[in-house]
Amino acid sequence: MAPTAPRLVAWLMALAAGAATAQGVGEQRARIEREQAAAEARYAEREAVCLQQFIVTACVNEAKAERRAVLERLRNERLALDEQQRKQRAANRLADVEKRRQERAQAEREAAGRVAERASSPAARASAPAVPLPPPAAAPAVTPRSAPDRSGERARAAERAAQQAQRASAAQEHRRRVEERNRRDPPPPSLPVPRQLPASAP
Repeated sequence: MAPTAPRLVAWLMALAAGAATAQGVGEQRARIEREQAAAEARYAEREAVCLQQFIVTACVNEAKAERRAVLERLRNERLALDEQQRKQRAANRLADVEKRRQERAQAEREAAGRVAERASSPAARASAPAVPLPPPAAAPAVTPRSAPDRSGERARAAERAAQQAQRASAAQEHRRRVEERNRRDPPPPSLPVPRQLPASAP
């Protein structure tokens, strides 16, 4: 909190200076307006006097030169006041930005303090979940097959056995039918082999 105190004081001083400057600038502008009106009134009076003299031109020119000098001085003062106001507005904006930054920083510090206070309380430490240590590296083990996998293998093995038994039964039935047909209809006797005739003499 201590580092922010000088900046806060500087901001308050800038704010007070801005208010005093605004009041002073208003008073200066009012004075310039009064002096300008007085210069115009004085020129009008001198011009009226000059018109009553024999040499009018020189008298009027002198009155105009006097009025021009006063108005030029007042114009320069007005420009200086404008520049002063511009700088003061810029300083006020910077002070306002600094104030908002300090408020955000203070809010963040307070939030961090509340979080740290809650984290350091015994109840928070007791309720905090323990972080499990990573298990040691081990060789990959063969995952045992689940019950559905084993039952599926048994069903497929039983199906294969049933198919083999069915094929064996069909083959046995086929042999039985062939033997029965052979007993019922014996095959005809084989024909004699013809003798080979001797070759004739030439």
